[in-house]
Amino acid sequence: MVRKARKLLLAGLLALSFLPLSLAYSVIIGSAAGATLLVLIPEVVLMGPFGQLTLFGEVSLEGLIQNSVATIPIVLGVFAFALLSIFLTPHLLFRLSQRFRFAKEFLGALAIFLSWPERVLFSSRRMKNAKSLRGENSGGKLMPTLRISAQRAKAIRLRFALIAKSATPSSETAIDFNGVEIAGLDMGKMSFQIAAGELVVITGPTGSGKTTLLQASCGLAAKFYGRQVTGQIKVFGLSVNENIAELSSLVSLVPQEPGEYFMAELVGEELFGVTEHYLGTQDLLELHISSLSQAEAVFVAITRALNPLPKALLLDEPFAALDSRASAQLVSLLSDLISQGVTVVLAEHRIREVGVLSPRFLKLQNGLEEGAWRPKIIVPEPALLQLNQHQVLRVIFEELRRGERLLGKTAFTVQQGEILAISGPNGSGKTALLESIFFGPAKREIYGVTLEAAAKPDLIALVPESLEGFFISRTLREELKRVDQVAKVLPGFTEHNFKSICVNTELTPELLATDPNKLSFGTRLSLAIAMQLSHKPKVLLLDEPVKGFDPVMRANVARVLRLTVQAGTSIIFTSQDSQFVFDAADRELAIQGQELVERTPGS
Repeated sequence: MVRKARKLLLAGLLALSFLPLSLAYSVIIGSAAGATLLVLIPEVVLMGPFGQLTLFGEVSLEGLIQNSVATIPIVLGVFAFALLSIFLTPHLLFRLSQRFRFAKEFLGALAIFLSWPERVLFSSRRMKNAKSLRGENSGGKLMPTLRISAQRAKAIRLRFALIAKSATPSSETAIDFNGVEIAGLDMGKMSFQIAAGELVVITGPTGSGKTTLLQASCGLAAKFYGRQVTGQIKVFGLSVNENIAELSSLVSLVPQEPGEYFMAELVGEELFGVTEHYLGTQDLLELHISSLSQAEAVFVAITRALNPLPKALLLDEPFAALDSRASAQLVSLLSDLISQGVTVVLAEHRIREVGVLSPRFLKLQNGLEEGAWRPKIIVPEPALLQLNQHQVLRVIFEELRRGERLLGKTAFTVQQGEILAISGPNGSGKTALLESIFFGPAKREIYGVTLEAAAKPDLIALVPESLEGFFISRTLREELKRVDQVAKVLPGFTEHNFKSICVNTELTPELLATDPNKLSFGTRLSLAIAMQLSHKPKVLLLDEPVKGFDPVMRANVARVLRLTVQAGTSIIFTSQDSQFVFDAADRELAIQGQELVERTPGS
């Protein structure tokens, strides 16, 4: 309620601001003349092509009143629009669309229209933070901001399109691919079937097309993500080329980054109408969506996808952001779903977690085959030098809060060339800790010098968990070139960093011409790490740097970090992956009971 009142006050101020602007405009263009003269401003005759225009002149009481009256409809219109956008929120219109399905297209368009100011403000804030992270002080952000706003609008459109319409299955086969080929992916023609009630795990290298395969399985790859799909795909006997609303009553997809598809401000609003909660989401109802950890966002998305219970559930890397306790909860839920006859298909790298359920594995690598993808893992190279002689960073804060108290009074140091891992349960404050080191308010000392504002990436560079707004170029080639220029390094330096992480990814002309925001999550994360390494920071902060990575890429990242510290850079990263912590870290601090506790890396 307080939030709505604040928005209402801002809306009123915004509407009223048009009045002085209109009066100032009338004075400037000389349209405020009248009988009762208030002031006479010397006229200014413009030159050149604008020679017919005269600025300023008489300012009268009648002229100001007349212009004020003419502005009233604009003021009222702006205020009415603001009122509608405050009270007719996307999630409210979504609920109305669920009740009045015949009007869902109109209500969806209305939701997109009314939410554009909020989307632009949100996108602008994201771009501002991303510019700080990238170390850019100048340059336009209008187009990237509008691009993020458009992506948000597309997410709203997708949610409305997926409002379920009752459908009757006509086959016991849950998913049936027959000669399917997806443009842009080197998978050839695929033909396979997944039976009703089966648990299937799709494995394969990062960027191999697992996400696209899930999207194609529910009809979204072609209709919403611009993929050209040939061949025949059926879900319980229904063609994915038919009404997508009917498909959504049978199959639900939980994307890898579900937070981008939430429409409400509070979890309780997002889960309005949910009759059965899963994975403890009933304890999150009062939380703001933006305060959720990545794991909590996944759990909220899964709960929403399971109400009502679909016949098939598709999950994209659901274990990537989960700690051991949360992973056990999800495994238990999947077991229950299978026992109820629900078909479950996962794209997943952490196959050990789900392996206890004896799933069927499919391998996606230059085509689709039976079996799990088990790559040869590169053993990280040991450190060559011992540089831990000087204290590089000292961090001190009285407490760390994000709504609630996360950490008490804490202080720790990082030595030159040291790799420090921060671990802890989901929602314990790992992301908030890294953000406080980069942006503040934690007290930060670099070589004894206190930072008073947000850090510069040549001192402290942060790769955030959410990469929305991080890339602003239209192609990967342009992004790599731009970062070289911003970081003031030799041409090709960032590309070399990128290749060192993605050793199995060939930078083909097609890939270099791809919008970086449309790359797979793992490839985008690799690019972000490569970009920040180009700044050659004193301290590199990495928030879940191997989330969604296959085993080869996880080992490559560990190797790159080991090589990076040879130049004297110190690294702090957060991770739920105990094997990666063991491979990469020199020291580990675990968040336990609102304290940082030192322990053996990976234990």
